Amino acid sequence: MCLNKKIALKSLLLGLAITLVTGVFVNTNVIGEFPDIEITTEPWVGVSYRGYILPWIRQVVYPEAPQEIVLANLIMDVVVWTLIAVAVMFLLFPKKFAKPKKRKAKRRK
Repeated sequence: MCLNKKIALKSLLLGLAITLVTGVFVNTNVIGEFPDIEITTEPWVGVSYRGYILPWIRQVVYPEAPQEIVLANLIMDVVVWTLIAVAVMFLLFPKKFAKPKKRKAKRRK
C-alpha cells in the first residue's frame, strides 16, 4: 500500500474514532443541523445535543426517548476531525509526507 494511502486511512480512522468518542459529551453551545448551525450561550430546553465540533446526536429530553443521529453533522464532523488528524500527523511526522527520493538503478555487469 502506498504511504499516502496509509496516512489517509490512518487519518480517516482517527477522525472517525474521535467523532464517536465526542458523542459522549453534551454540546450546549452549538445546535441545529448542517448548514443551519447556531451558536448559542444558553442550551435549548427539551432537546439534548451530543458531539463536538458539530452535534450529531439529538435526543428529546423525556424518559426513554430515542436518540436521533443527524447524518449531515456526523459526516461533517468526521471530515473536520480527519483534517485535524492529517494536520497533526504532518506536524509530528513530516518525513513521512516528503516525496521519496528516486534511487538510481545499479547496473549489473
